[in-house]
Amino acid sequence: MKILMVTPYVTLKGHKEFMRNQTGFGYMVYDIAKAVANTEEVDLLATDTRGDAFISDRVRFLKRSWLLLLVSINTCLPLASIFGIIKKYSEMQRGTKLRLFYYWLISGYISNILKRGRYDIVHIHGCGFNTELWMQVCKRCGQKYVVTLHGLNSFSDTVKLEPAGKRYERDFLERVIGGEMPITVISTGMKRMIENTYGVKDCNNITVVCNSFSFSEANGGGVK
Repeated sequence: MKILMVTPYVTLKGHKEFMRNQTGFGYMVYDIAKAVANTEEVDLLATDTRGDAFISDRVRFLKRSWLLLLVSINTCLPLASIFGIIKKYSEMQRGTKLRLFYYWLISGYISNILKRGRYDIVHIHGCGFNTELWMQVCKRCGQKYVVTLHGLNSFSDTVKLEPAGKRYERDFLERVIGGEMPITVISTGMKRMIENTYGVKDCNNITVVCNSFSFSEANGGGVK
């Protein structure tokens, strides 16, 4: 199987562009990519970084550059796609609106990647306004996709996310419950929380796939 993973970023030691965001999300997405690459062909596009193509742990990182985005502008989604999001989530912060335009610009590059790559499935990590655009690209290209949620940002007041982003996540989950798109979550607790919130039982569109992980070799001594 050939898989394209799309993520804002990963955390990867030894690569400067991937050490700017050292988070659990970044480490986990890369661990998942490595685990899947043991048996499948995996390409990975980290949309929020720039850099050349390279291979690490059998994961093929695709090139990211402004030039590639600009030459792909003719295959971008219609501008109405982002204006519709901005209109619906009018409380969106100005910086988020600018970022949404940037993600629109990437949509053309992703379209070209899908046309060339002939992927069996696209694996989108995270839930945000960028996710909305990546799903639209997949639908336009007739590409199967699945979204993985690594956490529920709208269920806690302690999560630093603007109100528009939290409202989008709630709307997104409602669409999942309604059967619009499939997702995976990393624990049964997450699945049950979503189901209880929307008053459903055993939603077929939500699959639990536990995170994969790897242990780094410990330095020094330890219990043997």
